[in-house]
Amino acid sequence: MLGNYFIVNVKVGFTSNEKPLSIETTVNYEVLLEIVKNNFTIPKYLLEEVVQSIESETKVRYPQISYLFVSIQKNNPPLSGEIEHSEVSLEKRYE
Repeated sequence: MLGNYFIVNVKVGFTSNEKPLSIETTVNYEVLLEIVKNNFTIPKYLLEEVVQSIESETKVRYPQISYLFVSIQKNNPPLSGEIEHSEVSLEKRYE
């Protein structure tokens, strides 16, 4: 994946438990950024693998989330036509 440019989107949802929210009881986006960055340091052949790994690590770190959406856009993919980007996404709802 070296030499390519990617746009990563991560959205999470949670159910309010009426307790006061703090950085310790909710999702810290700095931690999400680290999860994403770490997954781009591990060589993987498919973007689908990266998306799945981000999903599983995020759910382990934040078991309280009820929804997760992860997408990765690869800019200027090496295809036989003029393509702006390709995209892989994963959307998941948890019980």
